[in-house]
Amino acid sequence: MLANPRDIQVLSQLAQIHDREGREDLARPLYESILKLEPANPTACTNLAVILVKAGSSNEAILLWRQALKANPAQTGVRMNLAQALFRQGNRAAAAAEVEQALKYDPDQPAARRMLKQIRP
Repeated sequence: MLANPRDIQVLSQLAQIHDREGREDLARPLYESILKLEPANPTACTNLAVILVKAGSSNEAILLWRQALKANPAQTGVRMNLAQALFRQGNRAAAAAEVEQALKYDPDQPAARRMLKQIRP
């Protein structure tokens, strides 16, 4: 399905406004609409994943964060969110791998170093 890029831009801006205002109930369907129009949209993937994790849908969030990383592997914040979700699921090896990748892109990231110590005591 081809969409007008302006439609996606408007939906994204509106979703982000709702998100910033704490109205995840309004932001979520907008992000979902964006992903129907553009399944690899990294902003929608990332922001919807955060909402899903808060709602207890970690598996869906993990898939979306991985999709966002396909578009831009250097997103260290996305990698850290993914690592945290994997760690909470008990998948220490995968979490550590994501943190290590984040450190390759940004070696001066203290949060990543702390998380790696937590994952590998």
